[in-house]
Formats: sequence, structure tokens, C-alpha cells
Amino acid sequence: MEMTPRHLVRLGLGFAVVALALAAPAPAQAQGSPHGSITVPCDQCHSMDAWSPLAKSLVFSHEETGFKLDRGHRQVDCQQCHEDLRFQLVASACADCHADPHRGEMGYRCEACHSPKSWDNRREIYDLHSATLFPLTGVHAVIDCESCHREEPPFEFALTPTECFACHQEDYLGTEDPNHVEANFSTRCEQCHRTTGWEGALGVNHDEFFPLTGSHAVLDCLVCHSDGFAGTPTDCFACHSADYDATRDPNHREAGFPTDCEQCHDTLAWEGADFDHNLLFPLSGAHAVLDCEECHASGFAGTPSDCVDCHQAEYDGTDDPNHREAGFPTDCEQCHTSVAWEGAEFNHNLFFRLDGAHTSLDCEECHADGFAGTPSDCFACHQADYNGTDDPNHRQAGFPTDCEACHTTRNWDAEDFDHDLVFRLDGTHAALDCEDCHTDGFAGTQSDCFACHQADYNGTNDPDHREVGYSTDCAACHNTRNWEDADFDHNTFFRLDGAHTTLDCVACHADGYAGTPSDCYSCHQTDYNGTDDPNHLEAGYSTDCEQCHNTTDWEDADFDHNLFFRLDGAHRTLDCIACHADGYAGTPSDCYSCHQTDYNGTDDPNHLEAGYSTDCEQCHNTTDWEDADFDHNAFFRLDGAHKTLDCVACHADGYAGTPTDCYSCHKADYDGTDDPDHALAGYPTDCEQCHNTSDWDDADFNHNLYYPLTGAHKTLDCVACHADGYAGTPTDCWSCHKADYNGTDDPDHRDAGFPTDCEQCHNTSDWEDADFDHNLYYPLTGAHKTLDCIACHADGYPGTPTDCYSCHKADYNGTDDPDHQVAGFPTECELCHNTSDWDDAEFDHDAKYFPIYSGTHREVWDACSDCHTQPKNFSFFSCTVCHERRETDDDHDEVPGYVYESNACYSCHPRGRE
Repeated sequence: MEMTPRHLVRLGLGFAVVALALAAPAPAQAQGSPHGSITVPCDQCHSMDAWSPLAKSLVFSHEETGFKLDRGHRQVDCQQCHEDLRFQLVASACADCHADPHRGEMGYRCEACHSPKSWDNRREIYDLHSATLFPLTGVHAVIDCESCHREEPPFEFALTPTECFACHQEDYLGTEDPNHVEANFSTRCEQCHRTTGWEGALGVNHDEFFPLTGSHAVLDCLVCHSDGFAGTPTDCFACHSADYDATRDPNHREAGFPTDCEQCHDTLAWEGADFDHNLLFPLSGAHAVLDCEECHASGFAGTPSDCVDCHQAEYDGTDDPNHREAGFPTDCEQCHTSVAWEGAEFNHNLFFRLDGAHTSLDCEECHADGFAGTPSDCFACHQADYNGTDDPNHRQAGFPTDCEACHTTRNWDAEDFDHDLVFRLDGTHAALDCEDCHTDGFAGTQSDCFACHQADYNGTNDPDHREVGYSTDCAACHNTRNWEDADFDHNTFFRLDGAHTTLDCVACHADGYAGTPSDCYSCHQTDYNGTDDPNHLEAGYSTDCEQCHNTTDWEDADFDHNLFFRLDGAHRTLDCIACHADGYAGTPSDCYSCHQTDYNGTDDPNHLEAGYSTDCEQCHNTTDWEDADFDHNAFFRLDGAHKTLDCVACHADGYAGTPTDCYSCHKADYDGTDDPDHALAGYPTDCEQCHNTSDWDDADFNHNLYYPLTGAHKTLDCVACHADGYAGTPTDCWSCHKADYNGTDDPDHRDAGFPTDCEQCHNTSDWEDADFDHNLYYPLTGAHKTLDCIACHADGYPGTPTDCYSCHKADYNGTDDPDHQVAGFPTECELCHNTSDWDDAEFDHDAKYFPIYSGTHREVWDACSDCHTQPKNFSFFSCTVCHERRETDDDHDEVPGYVYESNACYSCHPRGRE
């Protein structure tokens, strides 16, 4: 992003400076200050030598203005922000200085991705990217943003494609093993490839498309994929229709067998099919002895599987009871079995359990209106019992209508109410009359102790609950047997152990019980201040007393040094003063702070001269400074011939800044190699691409890392491509195949203006064996399929437009229902039209974008340009054209973050509602 100095930090800094000026005392100042109303003393920025330039050391603290000059902001000249010397005319919002190349697409909080430290905050942007439709994994996590977001500003990130093929088209076209274009492989690259690299594809899991089992597992790919891999059918019948038609025992086609072959056949062989009728309809009871034709008289397709379709006559003819008059359900298997229609057995308990007095009822007593829709709740039948009960009166008391809470099915009067389900009756509660608690009825009776025992709480004076501020959670101390017989468990609030167990309550609760502190220091500050062995106050000891002390005795302290710094090795025998000579606060914990003298005095090797790291524990331990052990592999791996070298071979100039790249040490080997001559050929100096650490001469070069050798390229001599050396050898086809391009006349590439990106059609096996997939450039669908090439390429192939409007301008201008020109419709025809027929258009503004034909915006606009005020730019819209600021400001006076801006309006009101 580019900074716009004219607007840099335009308003906010000035406001903050004004705030500082209002808060600071007003010293004497010369009249006519160019800075406007500011009371900062002049000598904080200006010197006595001259008014300009400013003093080298500014006393004035910019942070006090409310805008801290942090990181990148420190490098900005004052005048870039304060172009006008009246400081109150400067702003602090990011957008005032940094033009938004995203055009509001990413929101208006620049700090969500950017900071003063760096405009490119890769870590933050990486995390932000993970929440989008394309998380950054593998090589995607380390590439530059511009690799995918290639558009010049304004960057429109929403337009960046997320499918692999959009970026990896060249990889797809260039892959030869197998050749993706010839095989017509899917362009959904992620089916086989991963994000760590195009090479080393995972391989396609055929089971994801079609499991290869039985005889399918041994077939050649071409048996099924003779027309390529795209669109290969996965249903059995597509391949086995001839087997289906030829089968005579039974004749599948005459019988109308379904074409879902796997119902009977497996993948081992077409013959030996096994049909399990039970998968579709269990053949049990009388069904097991029926002839197929009795159910499949009209064929096998669409045979019903529900009972009533075959047994409607039995249903209609049954009169004991009469099923039709009683409105019995047609789900016959509720009562009947497959053995015989007669001898049905109905289990009433499946619908409503018949027990108690219900067992002796006649069916008509509950099913007077038939069997359908009979209620199953008690109150529906026993409302009269509920209303007529007066001991107690259910209706007056507001009893619930969930009758089974108290009543059983044996007898309405034999009620049995378990009070414990609502409120446990124990202790003195068990002997109370109902009216003692339910004086106002049963509904809404309170269940907390204080509601009934407030008088007890207020009247208790040993101790006085109200004065000391005791909790009103009575159950914390009292039980239901007796208010007086209270028992308080102090450990629930603060554990009383050690010396705390013998204290009088007033020792800690002198000011009452509310707000009593529970940390040690609040009570033991005097002990902390008075301790002198060691002196806690002078040493700056922590006030977290329990780190060393217990509750038994302040003097009986025990300090575990390992919690702060592990004492092992020689550290164990040191006196405290050795490390804590300056007290205990701020004692360093790194080795070098104490062992700088050892570091400086060591001469075998000399650490100071060699520039050794001051991270001592890389080599030393706590037992003995002399007993050091250095792991060279942590810095540079010693393998191969490197193992036997003397240190001075690489560290002749000391240890600091020793290079770790091969070429720095092996330049002479590089320059002296003549088979081939590295320097002459311009080989890269990244030696490990070919060489290893065992032997310079034992090199191995993988050409595919630079350019894959496939097809006819495999048999070429190196000089065929590297006649001018190895440096700068082109990797594009046209550089070598220009003569082939110019000499091809079927069609003539040069006359037609064909692109020079040869691999779009050609492969590396043979120039003549070209294959052009038009869909890679422009999909030919609908009416486009039948057009002659000349219809679109009359002026040649380069620059042929791919947008609809370029060809369909006449259709656009000639359409009058509605008139596209008058309405100012966009020229992105595909928003509404398809490739089959221009007249078959469909556009739903309300569902896809914003309701204008429904809701509050219907019939309040005349033309698209009422809201889309920028000509031919329908991505831009304006709410503020109609909604005046005075109106919206009044409506949003209590809305935090309110901004009078159209995108802000849409973010809160995407459907046009309040």
C-alpha cells in the first residue's frame, strides 16, 4: 500500500493535541502562534539558536496527544502530517493517510491486518486468511500475497479464485506421467495433489469415485475409460445393459426388473446372482408360499410394499370390529401378522397403557368419536374430576393439570402426592399444615429459606445476622430441624487450620463479616515488615506469603528456590549473598550475567576473540565451567568429509560470522571443475543441488528440478538446448520451437495469431500430435457448441473477447422488455442470461442482492441509477442519495460505531429492514 502524505494522520492527532492543550497549564506565549490554539511551551520543540529547524532533542512527548508515534510512524517528517501548522487540523484514522486499495471490501479497520510495525504483518494476515474459504497450508503459507492476488490496485481479494486449477493450469498441462490432458483428467487438482507441492501426488483414491472390487479390480483402465476419465458412469447398468437385455432366466426386460443391478448381482461375475427379497419386502408367514405373479402381476417395478394395497378388501370387509366405521388406521401390521388376516391381536399399550381402572373400560368410553385423534393425557378425560374436587379445591388452589403427579389409574380419590418432588419435607417442615406455607394458594410458593425465615434472620442476635452482614443463604448454617441448632462450616469460605483454628472470630472479623480478606498479606503485613532474617521489605520479597510460610507458625518458613531458579550443580553450595548481593528483587537468571568474568577469561578457546555466543548453557553445565560440551550439529551439521576437518580449516578467522553455505568454502572446487566447466557454463553456486558432503566428485544432478525431461526431450543431447551454456537457458517451448510454430500451416499459426504458449495444445512427445481444449479458454456450452470458428474468430484468434457483451451488444441494445439501455443494466450478460437462449433470462435482485421489489424499498425507485449512481458500475451503490444524514444521525444517536456511509448502512441493514 502507498502512503498519501497530504492526508497522513489528518484529523486525530490535531484533536489529541487540542486535548493536551486544554489539560496543560497555559504558560506565557507570544501572540500570533502559527499552531492555533495550543498551549505547549515553545521551548519544548524550538531552540534559542533559531526558530527553524526544530531542536535536536524534543522535550515534547507526542504520546501525550493520544497518538503514539510507534515504529513506522517515527520515520515520518512532522510536516507530512502537519502540513497545516494548525495542529488541530490533523486526523488519526488509518484511512486518512493510507488510501484503501481494497475499496472497502475488507472493512474499514486497517489495524485488523496492518500495524505501525510493518504494513505487511504476515503472521496476522496468515491467521486472518485461515478464516476465509482458502486456508494457507503447505507452500501456500510461504508465498507472497501477490502470487495469488495479482491484480493491480485496487486489490479485489473477493475476485481471487480459490480452485487449484486457476493457478495450476500450467502444471496440469505439463504433467506427462500420466498426461492429464490426454487422459481428460478432472481439473479438481486436490483429488490427487496436496499443497506441499505439485510433484509427489497422493494418487487418486478410486474408491472415492467407484470402489474397485471383484472383477473390477483387475480390469484395464481403458475398459471403462475408453472415452477418457471425465463423465465415466458409475452405475452398473451403464456398462451392463447388454447383460441385462440378454438375461432370460428370468427375462429382466419383460419382467420390468429394476436396472439397479447391485440388488442381486455382485462385482465378481454377472452370473450367479443372488436376490434377497427381504431387502425390499420380507417374505414371511403366508407371503413365503405365494407365487411371484400374485404380487408382481404388473411387473416388478413399482410393486407396493404396504399391507393395505393388497389387503384393502379384508380391511373393508372386517366387521368385528368394523374397521372403516371405527376409523381404524390402515397400518395393518399394528394388529395383524403375515401368517393370516384372521387372529389379529392389538397391543393397546403401544399407544396408551391400560392399567388400573382403565383395563375394565369399554372401548366406546374413550373412543366415542372413533379411534383417530383420541387424546392420551389424563386431564382431557378427567377435567370434570379436576373441577369437582374440593379437598383441596384444585381449581382455586391453581393445581397443575398434570394429574399423574398425584393420582394413579386405580382411583381418582386415592391420591398420593410426593411433596419431595417439589420441596423436600423433612425436620419441622414435615409436621406443618399445608396452609402454613400455602396461605396464598399452591401456585408460586417460594422455596428458599429466607422467604419464610426473614423474621428469624432479623431477630437473631447471637451473632446479630443483619449487623454483621451474614449471607441470606440460611442453609449454609441452619437445618430444617431447629433454627437455633445452627452449624457453620468455616472451611467452606476460608480453611481454618494451624494457628487459625484457635483465633477468636473478632481477630479477623473486627470490621464485620462482609468483605473479610482471604489473602495472607492483608493480615500479616506487620509480620512481613518486621521480619529481618532476611529483611523482607529491603529484599523486595513477594507478598505471596504462602510461597514460604504455613498457617502453623510465621517463623517456621520453608522456601523452595527451584520454583524461581533451579539450584543444581555448583549452585547448591553458594551462599545467598553470592547472587543476591543487591537484594532479591530483579536478580538475573541468565548464566552470562554472573559468569561474564568466566566468559572473558576463557582462552581455550578464547570466547571473546572468537565471538562465542553468551548463551552459556549451549556448552556449559552448572557443575563446572571447565566441563563444557559443544554440539556442532546445532549450528552446522558435520557429516561426510566435514567430520574429519580441523576446526581451523573453517574457523581460521574466528567463530563469529563463519559462513554455512558450500560455495564460500568450495569456490576453488567450483572454479576448477571442468567436466563440465561450472564457471564457463554458468552453473548455480548452490552446490548441494548436485554435490554431497562425502566427495565433491560424487555429484548427482536431477534435471527435473529445473525442467522436466519428458517425451522427445528425454533423448536429446545436452548441447541441443545448452549450446550457449547453462545460464539463462529458456524453459518455454516457443524459444526452441519457433520454427515449428512458423512452419505449421494446418492451421497457419502465424496468420491466425495463435498464442506462443505451445503447451496449450502440444505435448513433448510429438509436435504434430496436438490437442486443443477450447474449454480451457472459453467453455463452449449451449448454442456456442454449434457455431463455426469463424463466427467468433473472424479477425483471428488473438484478442478474441470472452465477455458476452462484445458479441451480444446488438441483443442488449435491442431488448425492450425491459429496455436494458434505458434502465442502465450492467453489460455482464451472464448475471441473467445463459448460453442456450438469450430470451431465457432470469434475474432475482431481491434474493441475490437487495430487496427492491418487496419490503420497504418497493415502488420507491424509478430506475437502477437511483441507487447505482456510478455509470455502468453496479458494484457501487449509494444509500445516502435518499437517506439524508440528518434523518440517519437522529436514528443512530445511540448506536456505537455508527458511520454515515453506504457500505456501513448495508452491513447493518442487508435486507433493508430496521
